[in-house]
Amino acid sequence: MSHLKSAFLERAVLAVILVGSCRYVHAQSPYGLAARQTIPFVIDYREFEVPVWRTEIDIHNPGSQPLEVRLTYFGAVGTPSPGRLACATQTVGPFATAEFSLGSVCPLTFLSGSINFGRLELNALPEKPGPSDEPGTLVFLSNARASRSGGRYFTVEGFPQGNLSGNKSLAEVTGLKSGLIDGNQWTSRCYAAALNETVTAVVELGDKNGPLGGVAFANLDPSSGTEMWPFVDVFVAVGAPPGNYDNVTASFHTPGGTGGAGGPGVFAFCRVINQSLDKEAFEVAKYVDNNDEARQHITSVNKTAFGQPFRLVSEVRGSDLDTNLSNLHLAYFQHPDEVKCEVHYTCPSKLCTFDLVQMRLIDPDGSVTAGGAHAQSFVLDLGEKAQRYNGRNGPWLIDVGPDRIAKGGDCPSPAAENFGDSHSCLRHGGPHVTPYELTCSSGNGHGQLDVIGHCFMNCTKDQNKEALCAFANQPHCF
Repeated sequence: MSHLKSAFLERAVLAVILVGSCRYVHAQSPYGLAARQTIPFVIDYREFEVPVWRTEIDIHNPGSQPLEVRLTYFGAVGTPSPGRLACATQTVGPFATAEFSLGSVCPLTFLSGSINFGRLELNALPEKPGPSDEPGTLVFLSNARASRSGGRYFTVEGFPQGNLSGNKSLAEVTGLKSGLIDGNQWTSRCYAAALNETVTAVVELGDKNGPLGGVAFANLDPSSGTEMWPFVDVFVAVGAPPGNYDNVTASFHTPGGTGGAGGPGVFAFCRVINQSLDKEAFEVAKYVDNNDEARQHITSVNKTAFGQPFRLVSEVRGSDLDTNLSNLHLAYFQHPDEVKCEVHYTCPSKLCTFDLVQMRLIDPDGSVTAGGAHAQSFVLDLGEKAQRYNGRNGPWLIDVGPDRIAKGGDCPSPAAENFGDSHSCLRHGGPHVTPYELTCSSGNGHGQLDVIGHCFMNCTKDQNKEALCAFANQPHCF
């Protein structure tokens, strides 16, 4: 399958929903608390005022103050109510849940034989920010249940829009079917939606044998009523040859060379429908790349957020051998997981006889769990949930410090160092520093490993004008 450089926006968990006679709600992600959310698919269809499809929406307020949640419906292209449509604001009491139907709060247009469907945006944030606002108290949970007369239904979660990262290079839905499979007739319908910004969405299909057909494009523009585009039969949309298809992957992105470079994104999903049994599954496209800087799986960093290079003192003037600091890097690891970190440094001239850098890992409870004396890498199984930090995700610290420090000679003047030995005559009378790069890999992702503080090292002089440095058991940090 050709992978155009592309974009997309949704690092949501797999959302396969069991339907039919099942009476249980199947969640798509446990992370749903936010003040601004999107429910990607809602639907309302009536025949002679009798509901055929309807959507029931729940908003739960876990806080002690009432919430005012504004609702905006974005109808799909080809429906009677395309584009942006303001719906009735909902008041949700403390610790309460508001439940209502889409048709009761949104002034939808109903035309004979036409179905209203689109996405619903929910927003509790003030329209105009003010000094007395407390946005952290305005969070809520949301979900929708789309049901059809006769018992067919599925659930769709509300996704926090702040969890979505702009312009992903690729997002995929797996397990699409079309035609006669295992004695049942199947079809797959996919949708691409913008999130309040203009963007072009691209979808292509492929299986183990390669691409199926070509690509299908959708120009999404919320200002012109084309905020959501339905690929009613995605196999037909991409021009796949007629046939029966099983276990097909749909890839969503943007065209050309912009994917993954930032900018607007696309929220895509598919419905995989068993027409013979009148059942279906709902699945949100999941990110394949990891350009969200809060959720990197492999990170190599050599400078701070302000552009200052990571470095440690490796050579000092005079008698300053016992004054040195390590760097504390912050990493939000998420256990259970395995993590691997290593440090690479550039040796100062003539100082590479011994290791100059060492590292250790400190868990959120303050215990050293990996690395230590002379270690320049570590691999650690973080254990099961309750084994660390009482089951919570918290701040892990990677402590990188000097392993040994040399005493350099003094220069009579800055000009003299042009003729001297860089090992015995320090530049401009100041300390020599060792630049380094920190690399970490984790199965669940982590942040950017920035330096948030320092610790004093215990450095003891030896007979060779050097000091061997050790991490303190209870380091004094700041």
